[in-house]
Amino acid sequence: MKKRKIKILLIDSHLLFREAISNFLSKEKRFQIIDEHIKKLDALESVRKLNPDIVLLNVDIKKTYAAKAIFMILNINPLIKIIALSLHNSPDEANVIMGFGAKGYVTKTSEINEFKVAILEVEKGNNYICSEIRKMNDFPEIL
Repeated sequence: MKKRKIKILLIDSHLLFREAISNFLSKEKRFQIIDEHIKKLDALESVRKLNPDIVLLNVDIKKTYAAKAIFMILNINPLIKIIALSLHNSPDEANVIMGFGAKGYVTKTSEINEFKVAILEVEKGNNYICSEIRKMNDFPEIL
């Protein structure tokens, strides 16, 4: 029985990062990159039209803007699973973003294979925090 592809929308303002992640994930037969965007608000039309399973969302912005972007995506479709992408390896930052409704948090300094693991775990319905943060002794309990 053939498994259906996981439809992924990638939202990040850094072209090199987007292209690297897109190229890497496209090699996985289960993944389909359905669209890429620079700005969060510009991506909302793709969320409406393409109905992704997973949104990889850059959250390296003001927390209120990240919260708004997560809220707007989930308002369009509450079944979409959001994985936050961040430069910040702070457990507190991860906890806040997860509290906004993200199901995963992966730092941009994570090993590239961790993006694949995060997508598969979140798609199964689990929350996922990258190993870089999980290894920290002071990691607070995720919401």
